[in-house]
Amino acid sequence: GGTESAMDREGMGERKRGRLGRFFVVALAAAACGLDEPGSEVLRELPEGTLRGDVLSALGPGPLPEEVEGWFVQYGYRVEQYLVDGESWEVVWVTDPAFAPEDSLDLARQTPVLLHQGAFHSWGWEALERAHEEKGLPLPAPEADADGSEDGEGEVPGPASS
Repeated sequence: GGTESAMDREGMGERKRGRLGRFFVVALAAAACGLDEPGSEVLRELPEGTLRGDVLSALGPGPLPEEVEGWFVQYGYRVEQYLVDGESWEVVWVTDPAFAPEDSLDLARQTPVLLHQGAFHSWGWEALERAHEEKGLPLPAPEADADGSEDGEGEVPGPASS
């Protein structure tokens, strides 16, 4: 009994890490193939330490409505807030400007922007993975597909489908 369930949990963890790994390979490959990450033209110019309000101002309003069930949205962007070792971290998800509310949000077509203690820290998938490894910031979990499988594509249902 107990040994099997522990082994099953361990196997599930390995499968989940494998799906996340495949997802990050896809996201990083998309960035490496010259596909501009949303917001990259602005983010490349921002110096580290730029205050949060100035970062959002530079990006301009995002495409998301202010009220999305289950999400914290500010200035048109989905924002995730974390407290890690007593320090404030935020991930602002810069969405493809072509996003429409009935669409699903493909994580590979969003750019994570990391804010530390209210100021710009870094941006992009490599920065998020580095912050995960070094600081313990959570990584996004790929969502289950409509058929219940989890293939690591990482789509997040859009506001109209939630």
